[in-house]
Amino acid sequence: MLGSDNCHKFDILKAMNLCRLFVVKAILEGASHSTCHVVHDLAAAHFLTDPRTSILIEPFVEQENTITSAAQRVGISSLRMFRAVQRMENYGLIRVSKAMPRRGRPQKHYRAVADRFFVPYDIIGSDTLEDFLLEQDDRVRRVLFRCLAAHMQEILGDESRPGRVIRRRAGTLEQLGRIEAYSVANLKEANRESPTPLLSSEHSLGWSDYAAITLDRESALELRRELTVLFAKYAKPHGKQQFLFRSALAPVREPLADLLDKPKR
Repeated sequence: MLGSDNCHKFDILKAMNLCRLFVVKAILEGASHSTCHVVHDLAAAHFLTDPRTSILIEPFVEQENTITSAAQRVGISSLRMFRAVQRMENYGLIRVSKAMPRRGRPQKHYRAVADRFFVPYDIIGSDTLEDFLLEQDDRVRRVLFRCLAAHMQEILGDESRPGRVIRRRAGTLEQLGRIEAYSVANLKEANRESPTPLLSSEHSLGWSDYAAITLDRESALELRRELTVLFAKYAKPHGKQQFLFRSALAPVREPLADLLDKPKR
């Protein structure tokens, strides 16, 4: 999680939207749903998987909206939303749900053609499912760490020496571990047995961590359920500050050290 007033509102909205992409939702909830639309058009696929444009269809999913109200909801001009609606109509993603009579032209309401959209990864040019996940995650990851770095810098202040502490944790030399940074004022703490990283301080609204853990199947399922409940709880508004929250859990099928040593794709 992170908090930073320096993060542009649109960056957070785009990233949050990407986290709940209809592609992922369809995979998790089942693409066989009666209101799931399978996308075969390349342009439509790119529109849905690009966070800069996918946010524009959100006001029309499972509900109907006018161009003006949709623009207000997303926080863009009516002209930009009008052009986006034209594109979405051409792609077959939305359609006119009703036209309300009024003086002059009728007021059109639009609705997505389905409640979910499924984009096969090979449609957008990904060779493998791994490539697809990497391409989608990269956009969120860049926003996440840009905002996290800005928040850390706020805590550090002008005099700072961000860095990394290498130590033993859980009996092994830490390879993943927390992102840590120590200001000049608290660098002396690094010589103590349990230094306090900035992101764990009482002043930090951000958090980022990785860990290699060992679980049996039931424990892994229980952890996933707990994370799902936690995510659902805080996905509901609890204030005005926007945050980007990302969590992941994956079984490792080969030695982790070997995976970390593999060259970057």
